[in-house]
Amino acid sequence: MKRNYLPRYAASMLITALVTVACEHSAQPFTDAPPPPPPSQMPAIALDPSTIAIMDSVGRADPQSVGVAVSNSGMGALRSLTVQPTIYEGGASWLTASLTADSAPATLTITTNGAGLTPGTYIATVPIAAAGASNSPQRVQVTLTVAGP
Repeated sequence: MKRNYLPRYAASMLITALVTVACEHSAQPFTDAPPPPPPSQMPAIALDPSTIAIMDSVGRADPQSVGVAVSNSGMGALRSLTVQPTIYEGGASWLTASLTADSAPATLTITTNGAGLTPGTYIATVPIAAAGASNSPQRVQVTLTVAGP
């Protein structure tokens, strides 16, 4: 029994040619790239702003406070928010940080107190953590500039 392979080969060529022509004239290029991964199903900490700059002067008696919005940029509920120990460059302790709630949305209140500081620039980092958050901890950088009298 004699088999004829020419029709199958010709059909394969025709299909290949049609796919090639269709792809060349398509508005979007053909790609073998996998689809993007689905968004994370976990909560994520978002801070606004994430950097703060405060001006103070030597001898000023009243502390200054700034609020930072803490929200969830992920999925689900963002709970168990905590303020971690503040990290000071230079060692001097000159701020306090507290949250209005332990779940998002919340406000992180940062209060600076330049009393006893000499003129200069002071930097601290305030970490905010949450159990189960995909990006925990997040940090707020605070720069305090103390001017001379």
